[in-house]
Amino acid sequence: MLKPLLVAISFLLVSFVAKADVYASTAGGAHAGGGRASTSSGTTAATGGGTAPTGGTTTAIGGTSSSGGTTAASGGGGTPLQGLWSTGMEDGTMSAWYAGGGGGEFNGHPGSTAGSVGNDGSTSAASREQAHSGAWSAKLTIPSNGACRLVRQLESQQYAELYYSAWYYFPQSYTLGGPGSFWMLMQWKSATATAHDPFFMLVAYSATPSTLNLGLAWFPLPVDGPLPGQSGYQLFPSNIQMPVGRWFQVETRYKSAGDFTGAIQMWIDGVEVYHMENVRTRYPDGNTIWSVTSYAQGLSPSPVVIYVDDAVISQTRPGQ
Repeated sequence: MLKPLLVAISFLLVSFVAKADVYASTAGGAHAGGGRASTSSGTTAATGGGTAPTGGTTTAIGGTSSSGGTTAASGGGGTPLQGLWSTGMEDGTMSAWYAGGGGGEFNGHPGSTAGSVGNDGSTSAASREQAHSGAWSAKLTIPSNGACRLVRQLESQQYAELYYSAWYYFPQSYTLGGPGSFWMLMQWKSATATAHDPFFMLVAYSATPSTLNLGLAWFPLPVDGPLPGQSGYQLFPSNIQMPVGRWFQVETRYKSAGDFTGAIQMWIDGVEVYHMENVRTRYPDGNTIWSVTSYAQGLSPSPVVIYVDDAVISQTRPGQ
């Protein structure tokens, strides 16, 4: 009972810094719509060892992808990747994250600073040290308490339902400390005139004192969710231990909705781990902001280095 309580406390602490993470992208404007909350109980599933939220109905059915899709060049050079937007950093820069004024690097903890160097010494940069494909990837380096955020929001303001994919490489094992510790690896935020908060997050959590597992988390928010009547931090664990010394892929179908008509469906290395339908995925009057992150507190040893490559945003699941 103690460990779940400590995990919940740690993520509640994140709420005090998350509101300061304001991304200065020029791609403004929120999704239109929102609407009245549904009374539906929702349909959820968490396969591969995950846990469905209480109140949901477990199902094995898959999601329906949107049609269409275009091709975008990869990072200004190299082999193009499929999607509305993509980058493999193959031009040796992080410029693709800034394309169209729809994102960028936002580093630092607490809060964030636009640019590759955060107020806590966290840095993001193109690197030739590791690569999933080609010769380059993004290297994210943080101290034990630090944050790197590679952000895109232009595409999510144009399309309510999208697929987000990125490859990760962890060169060594890390461990989380006690109360107040956390590590976020991907997040979907929503911003309004008065709030700027994550909704769903890919996290690493302490499965044992010496091992980290990948999990999905819902942030403590001033609105109920992910299902009607639910509130507060929720961790949906999995049996997937953090891969070390190899590349692994996280793919997510995310349907943005301010009422309970949204969805999140996640695959890790091609295996469906989470599938939640009829959930809230943004503020009713807010937008959706996606970011690949290394955002931690109480993580050791320091510095913490990870690599990210072949990031894609598309209307259909890449390769399907």
